[in-house]
Amino acid sequence: GPASQPSASEERGAEQVAVAQYLARRAPLWRPLRQKPWIAVVPLRGTIMGDEGGRIGAGLTPHALSRALDRLGKDRNVRGVVLYIDSPGGSALASEQMHRAIGRLGQQKPVVACFGEVAASGGYYLACACQKIVAQPLTITGSIGVVSAKPNLASLLEQAGVRPQWVRTTESADMLSLARGLSAREQAIMSDHVAALYARFVSVVAQGRGRSVEEVEPLARGRVWNGSDARERGLVDELGGLPRALATAGALCGLPSSEAAVYRLPSQKGLGLAGLRALLLAPWSRSGWLADLALLDLSRREPALYHAPWWGSDV
Repeated sequence: GPASQPSASEERGAEQVAVAQYLARRAPLWRPLRQKPWIAVVPLRGTIMGDEGGRIGAGLTPHALSRALDRLGKDRNVRGVVLYIDSPGGSALASEQMHRAIGRLGQQKPVVACFGEVAASGGYYLACACQKIVAQPLTITGSIGVVSAKPNLASLLEQAGVRPQWVRTTESADMLSLARGLSAREQAIMSDHVAALYARFVSVVAQGRGRSVEEVEPLARGRVWNGSDARERGLVDELGGLPRALATAGALCGLPSSEAAVYRLPSQKGLGLAGLRALLLAPWSRSGWLADLALLDLSRREPALYHAPWWGSDV
């Protein structure tokens, strides 16, 4: 018989599909509304310092980190957190405060540490609150120890003709003054203080690594290891970069590592351009709608740090 005439849709090259197939193909358009579960990546870079001082944006402060981790802890869509640590350490008090904040988050959901170029002293202190630690083979790791110093500018001030006077409420109220040295008694006080900080550091490592203080002590005393040596000695769990850390976090929380997005710490004086960009993109990048533009942040030259899915596959 005669050939059947093409339909209008066939003439236009259109394809007829069932409603279910159409919705399945268009599903990515609705992803931003569904708020899929995701793994947060929190970059922790720079010197650890207290909230009371330091240049804005120069390092890590307990208040900024605690506020960010509290948000992630309350977000039900955040199934796990990866802390990208690249820090040589800093304030002992601030390190303790941040360690406790990470520990609180770890009671709610899996937290994995991923080391960058250096995770030493306070940087390693933070990682001890995480369930797993992933390091690069050449990451500067460890430096489990405490360094304390008090400059004495008395001679310099004397040469400049400056002669400070003190009004004390106790004998050693001004022992930390730069204008004088320490007495024998005050040196003993400083030594005891440093010894107490060191003992606390070793105990934190022992607890975090599930080992005894006696096992950790030979690995401490300020010794520095590369990532490979640290793994052999049980200071880290795995070798690899951010993809490996994401896979580890995904295994702990039952979520594919491709479902990850960057969570930037906001500036103390506001979000700033980078923080605003991350805030605007977070709901989209976590669901696969847009790649995180932080990937193009060439000023930091760390493109491997910024990880977000692009239509369901790793960037």
